[in-house]
Amino acid sequence: MLDPNYAKAYHRRATARISLRKYAEAKDDYKRLLELEPNSKLAQTELNKLEQLMDERNLVFPIWKSEEQRSKKPLKRIQIEEINVVSEEQM
Repeated sequence: MLDPNYAKAYHRRATARISLRKYAEAKDDYKRLLELEPNSKLAQTELNKLEQLMDERNLVFPIWKSEEQRSKKPLKRIQIEEINVVSEEQM
């Protein structure tokens, strides 16, 4: 961003990020916008809508870990078996 104090740019970027389903980044933009313009009812309303949307969808965000904190163990495949499934023979 060329001008870090240009509030309108944060609003536009937050709107674009919501369209791209980048909700956490959009939330950060709205928070920055509210730092620049604390009395902005539009920004507060949009932030509240976004937080409600995130709560309704039970969104889970990945946890970022540094290289040292990441597991060194390889991933394992686990066989999944269906239970309580009625087969065609039983019908």
